[in-house]
Amino acid sequence: MFSARIIGYAAPLLALLLSSTFTPKTHAANIDSATLETRPTLADAWLAMDHLPAGRAYYLLDRDQETLAQQGRQLNNELIELIDQAAKAGNQRQWQGLVQWQLKLRQPATLRTVAKAALVDLLATPRSAPALASLASYGSCLSSNWIDIWTPTGMTRLDWQERSRLSNTLQRLPKADYRAADTAVVITPGGTIQRRGIAAWNLQDAALAPGSRIVLPLPPTSVSARWVNENLPSYLAARIPSDDCTSYSMEPDDVSAP
Repeated sequence: MFSARIIGYAAPLLALLLSSTFTPKTHAANIDSATLETRPTLADAWLAMDHLPAGRAYYLLDRDQETLAQQGRQLNNELIELIDQAAKAGNQRQWQGLVQWQLKLRQPATLRTVAKAALVDLLATPRSAPALASLASYGSCLSSNWIDIWTPTGMTRLDWQERSRLSNTLQRLPKADYRAADTAVVITPGGTIQRRGIAAWNLQDAALAPGSRIVLPLPPTSVSARWVNENLPSYLAARIPSDDCTSYSMEPDDVSAP
């Protein structure tokens, strides 16, 4: 009889313990899910405006802001090393070119997370809309009417022309600036990175939109040169090719999520 009493008390006690163990976690999960579904996103911010901004929309995630800052510092350090190497080797043209690169990268620029940020794109794929609270900045930039070309001998800015392509744009430079290269990297205004052959044996021509950047690699003779070749295109992709950008400061509390 004593054993029967224990079993009789144990069953409801076990049920109570199980209930107290699992119910709060399920409830917390529901709260978190509901919070995630109702927090305002960039799409909500665009919809809250009286009219959509002109130009290409962009945003910069908080987590990407420090990553890009670190990448920029490292690029500067590697360029300092390469400039010193060029000076010691007596390579005046490359020394001058890398100094131009360094000065250009030190100029202020609007940074972005390379992703689609326009309202039409965010509404088409709602899950891609970043939470407003996760952004360091967002806004829009008007298109530029130039093409930047980064070669080991410097940075040249050319006016974009209606039929600008990779091949005919390089031909607007002195031949000595590009004849040693077999490949080039094209960074589109939207931040897409395309690697193209530019020699006679591997030619892969490409149309160029206004605001495109072209990078010809440095001779891969050192660790610093190889690091710059690998990282400069992605860093340029995050620097918006525009001199006319507008940022917005709408806070999450000012925007209502659906």
